[in-house]
Formats: sequence, C-alpha cells, structure tokens
Amino acid sequence: MSCGTDLRRRLPHPVPGARHPPMPLACGSAGSETQVKLMAKALGVRPEAFADCRWRTFQEVIHLLFQLEGDEGIVPAPGESAIKAGKPYSTIELALIDWGEKRAELDAGEITREEYEDWKDSYSPGKEGSVD
Repeated sequence: MSCGTDLRRRLPHPVPGARHPPMPLACGSAGSETQVKLMAKALGVRPEAFADCRWRTFQEVIHLLFQLEGDEGIVPAPGESAIKAGKPYSTIELALIDWGEKRAELDAGEITREEYEDWKDSYSPGKEGSVD
C-alpha cells in the first residue's frame, strides 16, 4: 500500500485455491471504488493506500509539491530542505506532525518497520490508530 508496500504480508499464505503465492497489487490497478473499499476493509487499511502514487522523475515529485502548496498549504521551510504546513492547525499540519512523531519512534527503535508501514497504510489525520 503506500505504493511499494507488499500486500503479501497481510494475506494468509497459501491463499486457498491459489496456484501461486499471493502477489502485491500494483498501485492504481485495484479496481472499482467499491472493490477498493472492500479490499481496504478486509486488510484493515485506508482505501487511499491503494492510490496511484507512482512517479517517474524528480520533476514530477517537485511539481506535486508545488501543487500541494496551493491545494493544501504545504510550503518549503526557508533555508532548509524541508516542507511544512503553511496553515496552522490544518489537517495537513496535523498529519505532518503525526508522521514526524511516528517516524521518530521508528528511528528510535520503539516500533518496527512493519508497524511503521501498517501505521502509514491505516492513517487518518486526527484519528490515531483507526481505519474508517
């Protein structure tokens, strides 16, 4: 989910009736909105975890950030190679804070890489630990 996260760790193995081990879903190929919601619910993740988040160049990444500046208020931190929320107490600011705190837990060895990836897949700003 988080584009690149392998769904195999969430599926029982072997999958009954399957000829091959389960393969990860490609981002953006998850199916209809209803199918995506059903898969997300079954896996305990947010439907957004299946979003097409592939990028091919760094130009695409920087232009996405430029777009998010207008859409979500993300701005570069002056003099740093960092971004910040330009709108205090916005959903994006809360999400960036939550992400930073969870990443710090990973870096400190308080949680595993798998717990970190699970957190990202199920994250909802303001609803710590829940999938709605």
